[in-house]
Amino acid sequence: MSVTGYLALYTTLLGWQAYDGLWTILCDTGLVYLPFIGIVVASVTGPFLSMGAKDAAIVATRRLTVGLISALMVIEVAGVPTETLDPSVLHYQPLCVKQVNAKPGDTGTTFDKVFTVPQGVKVPLLWSMVMSVSNGFTEAANTLFTCKPLQTQAMYTQINTTILHNPQLQQAVSEFYQQCYQPSYATYMDLANMPSGMQQDVKQSIKQNGASDVAWLGSKTFTNVSGFYDVHQAQQPIAGFPFDATRDSEEGQVSNHSQWGEPSCQDWWTDPNHGLQAELIKALPVSLTDEITHWSDNPQQLKVLAMKRLLTNTGYRPGAGHAADKGFESMPNSQSGVFSNIGTYIGMSYERLAIYPKLKFIVNALPLIQGLLLFGVYMMLAVFLPFSKYSVGFCVSASFIVFTLISCSFIWHGVMWLSSELEQAFFTHPYLSLTQGSWATFFNMLMSNAYWVFPGLWMVFGSIAGMQVGGAVTSLLGQFSGAAESGSRHSVGLASSAVNKVLP
Repeated sequence: MSVTGYLALYTTLLGWQAYDGLWTILCDTGLVYLPFIGIVVASVTGPFLSMGAKDAAIVATRRLTVGLISALMVIEVAGVPTETLDPSVLHYQPLCVKQVNAKPGDTGTTFDKVFTVPQGVKVPLLWSMVMSVSNGFTEAANTLFTCKPLQTQAMYTQINTTILHNPQLQQAVSEFYQQCYQPSYATYMDLANMPSGMQQDVKQSIKQNGASDVAWLGSKTFTNVSGFYDVHQAQQPIAGFPFDATRDSEEGQVSNHSQWGEPSCQDWWTDPNHGLQAELIKALPVSLTDEITHWSDNPQQLKVLAMKRLLTNTGYRPGAGHAADKGFESMPNSQSGVFSNIGTYIGMSYERLAIYPKLKFIVNALPLIQGLLLFGVYMMLAVFLPFSKYSVGFCVSASFIVFTLISCSFIWHGVMWLSSELEQAFFTHPYLSLTQGSWATFFNMLMSNAYWVFPGLWMVFGSIAGMQVGGAVTSLLGQFSGAAESGSRHSVGLASSAVNKVLP
């Protein structure tokens, strides 16, 4: 029998183990029999308070018979643990990861170290059937949606939560920022005093790459337009760039100079082997770069986006106190007016940084919440079943609750799929959703709320349906008892009439 998460492998067993223990306590203390007192009292007092003694005796007998038979059937089917739940039968296969088939005690998670796999756990027949049907339905329903959106969303989350940890690379980024980016940005801010040819090249680059291109270290404007990175160079030897006596004249004045030279900022950034851009790409998680290479039709553009996120997540972002960020506020409004809403852009950028960790937290937390709720439901059934006086309607309603709770996994999968499809519809290409500012942030906020709104609606509708069906079953049993009561009254009436005729 499949379950819906790693934790559910254990909470299913632990929940029913707790049920067994509570049921045993109720049986040993005699509390399990208390509902029969209520059934007897309700069956007897009602008729005797509303009709004559003779009619009441017959009606009470019929009601008591129906009530006791119904209660005994519920106890046998939904109360007494009779079906053994073998841990080896339970398994969990993560969506779209076919090579993983986790079992209790062998999930590959820290749950294996904490929990001991219960043995000899038994489940009542009804709840065993409900779990099998619910998990089977959920597993089949999940196949309605493709797996690609899940992989895409995971890639987006990884891009937006990756941080630069290498201290040497952090130092190199800081040096490049101070020695290359800052002076180049200062030149850019003095656009009005540039030579006319350079102005035209800058405007053309901004038109092609967007005004935000100059807001990060790998700016194509600074890299490709003459007068920026090509005229500035490192102020210390950079490993991987051999010493050049012509270029490194100051370093060459030292007899025991380093074997490494001081490259131009353009070479320092773009060199395919030792450039800072190549080093940043290497700093990305291997799993992420492999996913980008195999999935994206434009891997280089997505790698650039990943590098931007890497620097942003590490601290190189608007508002971090860098001179370039302050320059945003003084950029000329003549550049298409794109900076008229810069406050909104910066604010939404910060919010977007928080959205992806929150979204990742929600997606990862939902199966844990589901597993804990299932544990509670399974355990509490042992107590609330007697409290319901072994009501058939309660069993039907509880069955719907278990079904809707388990099948929430299907709803979450559907939300993931829908989120990815809508991203492609709204942003033309999925990775563009990470570059569209406030609209992308709003979209992700909307979809993050869908992860709990949709299951909430599913649970509400399931609970309403369960109560309706449960109420209908209870009403049917009441009608059966009412029919018996009506029949008994008619029989008593006929018998009395016959006696009166024979004995005038």
